[in-house]
Amino acid sequence: MKTRGAMGEWRVALVALLTVLRFAELWQQASAEDCFWDSRCQNLWMGGCGNGYVAVQTSNDCQGLCAVQQYEACPLFFTRFQCCREGRARLSSTCSKCPNKKDIGSDWICCSDCSEPFITEAKSKFGYCQTDAYLSVQPKPRELFKWHARSWTTCSGKCKKAKRTREIQCLRYMENDPHLVEVVENDKCPNSAKPSHKERCIPRGCKGSSHHKRRKLPAWAIVLISLTCLTVVGGLAFAGFIIYRRRNDSSNHGFVYVMLDNY
Repeated sequence: MKTRGAMGEWRVALVALLTVLRFAELWQQASAEDCFWDSRCQNLWMGGCGNGYVAVQTSNDCQGLCAVQQYEACPLFFTRFQCCREGRARLSSTCSKCPNKKDIGSDWICCSDCSEPFITEAKSKFGYCQTDAYLSVQPKPRELFKWHARSWTTCSGKCKKAKRTREIQCLRYMENDPHLVEVVENDKCPNSAKPSHKERCIPRGCKGSSHHKRRKLPAWAIVLISLTCLTVVGGLAFAGFIIYRRRNDSSNHGFVYVMLDNY
């Protein structure tokens, strides 16, 4: 009886030792990389990766990554899990260049090697990368929306009903890159600040157009010109009168001299 009891204790101790060694192997494998295949066969519905790791996918042969000589096929309803370390994204400035980045509102989430990121909690920016890369987050540059008015068209139509128009576009500018401009939907720009796209105009040849308008002189200039003209006319009249008197006086004196000579 004592022998059987000792054998049972040895079996329990051996199982415990193997379990510890298995978890030690798992911990060592996990600490070496962020994503790894757990070599244990676990229940398909009850198995998992443990605290801090997420079960990404399952495969009986680790999708060819398990060593065939070391790992046997799992029994029915059992499988192996690929586990990835879940963590908060690190602040970065490279997500804008990654084609696989995720848009989560005011930020971009990406993997440091631009592989596809997997987000488990967008609000807290938690997730993982299936490669050895780490999860990154980059604040998106602020978008600015402004109206842009193009040049007016030529004024056309009848004189009193002529109009001209212009194209109004809503443009999006990026705060950190003013040269990156894109035409967007009009509802992005404030409607209260939208410029007018048409207005009345006067075509060429119509009365009141800029090509036929004469510049009016101010009142003071008209008065000054009038006074100048009156002064000139008065001066000419006075000069003419003086010349006339002188000529008249000269002719009378000549007649008197003739009369005296006869005597």
